[in-house]
Amino acid sequence: SSGKFVVDLPKASNTDYNSQITNILGKIVFSKDLTVQGKFSEAIDVSDLAKGVYLLELSDNKTVITEKIVIE
Repeated sequence: SSGKFVVDLPKASNTDYNSQITNILGKIVFSKDLTVQGKFSEAIDVSDLAKGVYLLELSDNKTVITEKIVIE
């Protein structure tokens, strides 16, 4: 990825999520609160981050979703 991607939650419930991206050392480099109502799609642009491997974490009160992001 160039640092631009879309978060899709096709079957999300109506809830608030916290999204954060951490670098390989665990430092938070991006954080944003998301309000989800039904199907959800959000563009995220972190193209200003250095090339490397990052982890995207979406969490609410019950669930944590983690995805690897590679910025080239």
